[in-house]
Amino acid sequence: MSVLHRTLVCVFSFVIFYSTAYSQTCNNWLYTPSQPSYVSIGDLDVPGNKITVEALCNTTINNNGFGDLVSKHKGTNDCNYLLRVYRAEITTTDGFFTASTNCPAFPNKIYHAAMVYDGASLKFYRNGFLMQEVPASGDLIQNDWKTWIGYFEPQTLNENFTGYINEVRIWNEARTQSQIRAYMNTPLPNPTTQTGLLAYYTFDNLLNKQGNPTWNGTLGGSAQINQTSSACIFVADSCPTTRPVTAGFLAPDTVCVNEPVNITDMASNATNYFWNFCAGNSYSTPTGVNLGNIGNALVSPVFSDIVSDNGNYYLFVSNHLPGGLVRLDFGNSLLNTPTAVPLGTAGGVVVNTIEGLQVVKNEGKWYVIMVGGHALAGVTPRIIKVELGANITNTNPVGTNWGNVGNLAFPVDLHMFQEGNRWYGLTLNADNSTLTRFDFSASFDNVPVGQNLGNPGGNFTVPTGIFAINDNNNWYAFVVNDEQTPDLIRLDFGNSLLNTPVSVNLGNPSNALNRTRDICFLKECGNITAFAVNGETYNQLVRLDFGSDLLSTPTGTNLGNVGNLNFPHSLSKIFRVGSDLYTFITNVYNNSLTRIRFSGCTNSSIPNSSLSQPPPVVYNTPGIYTITQTLDIGLPTQTSICRQVVVLDNLPHLPIKNLSVCAGDSIKVGSSSNIGTYLWSNGASADSIFISTPGYHWVETKRSGCANRDSFFVTITSNPIVELGNDTIICTSSNFLLDAGNPGAAYSWNTGETSQTLTVSGVGEYSVTVTSNGCSKADTINIAVRNLIITTNADTVICAGRPVQLQASGAQDYSWSPNIALDDNMISNPVAHPTNPTQYIVTGTTADGCSAKDTVQVNIFAKPLISIQADTVICKNTTLPLWVNGGVSYTWSPSASLDDPFSANPVVSPISSTLYRVVIMDANACEHLDSVRVDIFPDPAFSVNGPLQVCQNDSVVLTASGGDSYWWSPSNGLDNPAMAEPKVSPAVTTDYEVTITDNACGSSATLQTRVTVLPLPVITVTSSNDIDCSYDRSRLDAMGARTYSWTPSATLNNASVHNPVAMPKVTTTYIVAGTDGSGCTGYDSILVKVENINKGGYLMPNAFTPNNDGLNDCYGIKLWGIVDNVEFSIFDRWGVRVFYSKNQDACWDGTYKGEKQPSGVYVYMIKASTNCESPLFRKGTFVLVR
Repeated sequence: MSVLHRTLVCVFSFVIFYSTAYSQTCNNWLYTPSQPSYVSIGDLDVPGNKITVEALCNTTINNNGFGDLVSKHKGTNDCNYLLRVYRAEITTTDGFFTASTNCPAFPNKIYHAAMVYDGASLKFYRNGFLMQEVPASGDLIQNDWKTWIGYFEPQTLNENFTGYINEVRIWNEARTQSQIRAYMNTPLPNPTTQTGLLAYYTFDNLLNKQGNPTWNGTLGGSAQINQTSSACIFVADSCPTTRPVTAGFLAPDTVCVNEPVNITDMASNATNYFWNFCAGNSYSTPTGVNLGNIGNALVSPVFSDIVSDNGNYYLFVSNHLPGGLVRLDFGNSLLNTPTAVPLGTAGGVVVNTIEGLQVVKNEGKWYVIMVGGHALAGVTPRIIKVELGANITNTNPVGTNWGNVGNLAFPVDLHMFQEGNRWYGLTLNADNSTLTRFDFSASFDNVPVGQNLGNPGGNFTVPTGIFAINDNNNWYAFVVNDEQTPDLIRLDFGNSLLNTPVSVNLGNPSNALNRTRDICFLKECGNITAFAVNGETYNQLVRLDFGSDLLSTPTGTNLGNVGNLNFPHSLSKIFRVGSDLYTFITNVYNNSLTRIRFSGCTNSSIPNSSLSQPPPVVYNTPGIYTITQTLDIGLPTQTSICRQVVVLDNLPHLPIKNLSVCAGDSIKVGSSSNIGTYLWSNGASADSIFISTPGYHWVETKRSGCANRDSFFVTITSNPIVELGNDTIICTSSNFLLDAGNPGAAYSWNTGETSQTLTVSGVGEYSVTVTSNGCSKADTINIAVRNLIITTNADTVICAGRPVQLQASGAQDYSWSPNIALDDNMISNPVAHPTNPTQYIVTGTTADGCSAKDTVQVNIFAKPLISIQADTVICKNTTLPLWVNGGVSYTWSPSASLDDPFSANPVVSPISSTLYRVVIMDANACEHLDSVRVDIFPDPAFSVNGPLQVCQNDSVVLTASGGDSYWWSPSNGLDNPAMAEPKVSPAVTTDYEVTITDNACGSSATLQTRVTVLPLPVITVTSSNDIDCSYDRSRLDAMGARTYSWTPSATLNNASVHNPVAMPKVTTTYIVAGTDGSGCTGYDSILVKVENINKGGYLMPNAFTPNNDGLNDCYGIKLWGIVDNVEFSIFDRWGVRVFYSKNQDACWDGTYKGEKQPSGVYVYMIKASTNCESPLFRKGTFVLVR
């Protein structure tokens, strides 16, 4: 049996939730019968990171519900939102994201589809069930495409939904699953007040039921509304919810040789099983068989692809030069000898320099998609389709040249993949070192769209081979370079191969790559291995070991030329037959095909099994074996897992051991095996124990099904008892008797004596070993001798107030007495501060209790009687004699301003305040400290303020400082010429002098200041008019100053400007105070009369034009005089009050609730009181003109 290797995918289960009739009538649906058919609702962008889109649909053709339900996109780089019955797509600032389901959508059945993005994930719901949730982030990309229902505006592909659509809802919030389920089969209640709802459509008409007319719809193409759906029953089924096919089983890690290995299946959702108990793996040494040139059909073969159909296996091969396509028929096993079927050039489409190919089946038909074409060989680069139809063995395929799509430049390898119902492809361009991605849509009847992704990271250098692999729900593509830098490149795509990749250069692993042409991967047993081929003249197979981490840098191993490789160009998919792994390699230079084999082993009782619960397996030889479980063989859900089993040899058995141990001691015994589980006769479970009790002891060892018991017999012998006693301290010249006891035993002292007792008289360590009945015991004692002498300071005399350090030595512990003026009486060296003569006694004690004493006498010199001059203050530049007595010598400081620093009566000449310190030495050489402070009267700081300014007829204060007495002149205008701060009121500008005297040291000075008299400003006031029945206000205007203040202010709009508006209700006189830039103030006044004259008709305009041109833009009351108690209302022709105000100055700008009102006739109604007529009522019409 031949099996293609696959990784983990998902299978489906069908669960009915409930069924119900659709609660609306079935005749209000949008019908989109053909392309183009749609409803356009305008450029409805949804910004931010939250969106929900919902729709009901019923497809009328059997195409799995393909087509756009709600779309605002063109491609993967600008998708604001796209909802289909099987898929949801968005593009954000962080990339392109899609969530989908493989559940089929059957015709003439109602489905509810919904997409929800909440900034953290994209969810796709069908019939209220979560089909898929994928991580997603970023803000939604905006575009200028219009939102279409049933199709998409760019119309570059046939994406029209064919069938019926209803209940379309677009939200700018992330709806919950319960919210979606609540109204998925019933009309949405109160749509105009639903939070976050932007647009809502039921197709009895094209109105936005949410209420915003901006998003009313427009029919396009052959679309029709108010149509009757072909189905009217809504079945909320979960078909299908995806359940992963999970491989798993339990088996022992280790067993004994020839013991059964019991396996427990833990897999879930599997359709079929294949167990291999002696599996080959990627680490087996490969062998190769060169199958030659099958049927002479191979001519420079470059790429191949394996396909199985109806139990038969086929290998499609591309010939490079001349170009052609060959099918190799293997029958029911890829190990059979194949038959070659040349398929030619498919009508000239398969051209020279053709390269990569992949065989796919879609819409019931087989296709071979190929890339190639080298401009240097005169062949335009291209992608082509070879259509085989429903029969893969068709020998007359039809070829289609799709041309150069996506800036192809000698495209080499090709990888095809499918997301949702759409097919995509990746190819490498060797000539310009770029990557192209194809979008084939859901049908190969359409011409693909190509996007050149450039050279990601600049790491491509003639790229030749690509392999895409999914690991932990992330997609990666690995690329090998052929030319100067044969590096391995990893492209990180994230959760979809439709994202923009990030390139990682892994270098040349172990320098194993040289002119590398292709690469393929194998994921098995938790390990990831890649194989590559080195082409041209290298002719090597290379293994790249990633271990368990696909993101690691692999270790490369050159496996050499296996199977007569000759310019090996590509590797096929890896497949398994029985216990062995295989792959095919195409050889360009010798036009041949090599089959590589990784062999399994033959040491198991059965090689394999297809039962879900396999029988026990027995291995007949010790070693490490791999058990592999493969599920859903041949299905898209194929997956596998493996475990290693260690098979051990049998345990050895040993005879009984006789052991002897002295009482109180123990002996360590252990099992004969260091691997297994252990049970001792005392219940212990370690591999070894210590035994100290007599009798039989045993250990039973079990190791992976093997068991063995070893026994021990232990005899206990009593020990002698030896006690020499505790260590002892003795006095000098005394003796001490040591006795080892145990009469009749053998003795060995460390002094050489062999008797039972030993007399000692000196310091030393004494030990003895006593042996009796073969058991020995030893003991040791230490003897020490103490001779204690305590010494301390000699007697001393100290100056009063000075400390003295006491010091004792010769003991361990000390105690001083009396405990007077000591910082610590329990240490060897306390500090004493006696104030009277004191004799201190110290007692020293050793650790063994011996003690001795010593004494020290501390006396104190008498302090002399000292007197000194008191602190004083002197004038600057004068001297002062100081004096002190009571000592025999003196030292003054600082010495700089002293005539003699060593005199008892020095003369000081300080230039600043100084503290003089003196050290007084008495007859006993004791020092005493004292000081005298001499301060200097400071220089007087005479000052006067000014020059000053004063307004005419005002006063100002003159200020002098720094002295004890003052005299001002001239005295005219002064209130007191003999004070420091007199007030002066000069009529003209005047210069004043002040004489200031300091009485302390006799200093004086005469200072001057000027007082300038400023003139007052001249203020003039005018008014624009008096108040009458037509004018309710008057404009006042003052001149001649910088700032102004008006009174009374209650009837002014601003009392602080030069031109306020006055609105008095009675005749009023207004007074203005004007202040100039110097702060001087002048005054003026004006009378504003209020009279009942000039009465108008209290009329209103008959039209206005709110067009923001600054003319007649607002409709209001003008020229009515003084107006009070205003109630101003405006009504439209339906009686809706669109404007109301109690402010006489308010006017209507032509809007209502922020919306511009249409042109037409409106009604005004005014109630008021005026100074000339009260009450006043006016009603009439006017025209709004736009």
